[in-house]
Amino acid sequence: MESEIHTEWSSALGEDLLQDPISAVIPPVPSLWSSSAGPWSTESSFPTVFNQYAEEQDYSTYTPSNETQSQTVQTEEWTEERSTNTNEDWESDMRALEDCSIELNEQYEALAKQHAAEEEHHNICVHSLEKTRDDRNHQYQGFIEKIESLQIKLELNSSKTTRKNFMVKRQELTAEKDRMEEEKTRLAQDLEDTEKKLKILIEEQSQEKFSWEQEIADLRVEMETLCRQAEQASQTVLQDEANPGPSQHIF
Repeated sequence: MESEIHTEWSSALGEDLLQDPISAVIPPVPSLWSSSAGPWSTESSFPTVFNQYAEEQDYSTYTPSNETQSQTVQTEEWTEERSTNTNEDWESDMRALEDCSIELNEQYEALAKQHAAEEEHHNICVHSLEKTRDDRNHQYQGFIEKIESLQIKLELNSSKTTRKNFMVKRQELTAEKDRMEEEKTRLAQDLEDTEKKLKILIEEQSQEKFSWEQEIADLRVEMETLCRQAEQASQTVLQDEANPGPSQHIF
């Protein structure tokens, strides 16, 4: 019994497949994917199996009975009901997939724009750093060339500079020597004048000393004379006191 029902259901399904092999299994829904997108494509492996099954069966000589027709009608009603439910679920899933696809596409575009902006900013920074590096290298080379040029000039002018410095130093030493000679002459003249003044002072002091000595000798002689006179006067007084005269007896 079960095998007969299966055979009749297969027969009905085969007729539907012969009329429209794809719409009998999957309702017509606009595909968002390419022909190679996978199990959601109209070229999926399931319709291919049903097409192969329909081609292998020969329905040109098949005549269904009344019971078979009744079961076919019931099968069609059940298939339509399942198709409706499947169609609603399918459309809901497809809308969800479409929304998800749109959201992913927006996210992808946003990330792509962000990546492009970051890459552009990175390229600008790299270009700026390269320009700065080139400028610094150019300045460095300029400094190196200036230093080398100065070294060459110093080497060329070293002898001239040495000779010039020697002449300047010689002139300075000559001027210093002349100044010292003049100072020596002036000091010698001052010394001579000082010696003359000292000699004059010594002579004056000698004369003054001689005069002082003369005065002292005169004063000494005078003092000796006065001392003798005083001594004589004292002796006279003493003699007078010892031998009083006539005048003294009268009193």
